[in-house]
Amino acid sequence: MLTLIAQAAGPLCAAAVARAMVVYARRAGADPQLSPWLEGRNHLHPALHRVQDAVAANPAHDWSVQSMADIACTSPRHLGRLFREHAGTAPLDYLHRLRIALAREMLGNSQLDIEHVAQRAGFGSGRQLRRVWHKFDARPPSHARTDTKTAALQSLAPSIGAISSHCLSGIPARAAPTR
Repeated sequence: MLTLIAQAAGPLCAAAVARAMVVYARRAGADPQLSPWLEGRNHLHPALHRVQDAVAANPAHDWSVQSMADIACTSPRHLGRLFREHAGTAPLDYLHRLRIALAREMLGNSQLDIEHVAQRAGFGSGRQLRRVWHKFDARPPSHARTDTKTAALQSLAPSIGAISSHCLSGIPARAAPTR
């Protein structure tokens, strides 16, 4: 079903539907083992879940620790404590992980340049995207595009091999020319 949604409305829409259904979309070979959309969500703190839901619903929004704290009905300092205690990260690191995941999806599924990807993911510029990116990945953002294409080709390789051997099995081999 998610494949049909992705084909009809695009991969970002399919990911949004998957998150709403509490099912993460299938991973490609280059995708991380643990989804950043689900990371740090295995707690029962309702105020923190409200913040995480709001940030996950719109990671490109101009979030500040104060605006997140307002959602949790707490102070920015206490929100930081809650995030570290229950999610194992700081509020801005959580936000950056989601924005980097969004940017990685856009780089892999579009031809947008880095400036447009940065803007749509909520970063102020391509430079800020690269700076934050290097906190979580040693390779540059351009590798996300290459990794996605490589993973897609690798996942297709067994199918192509099976299809070509199946197609070629019905074709008789040519006899060697005789002299």
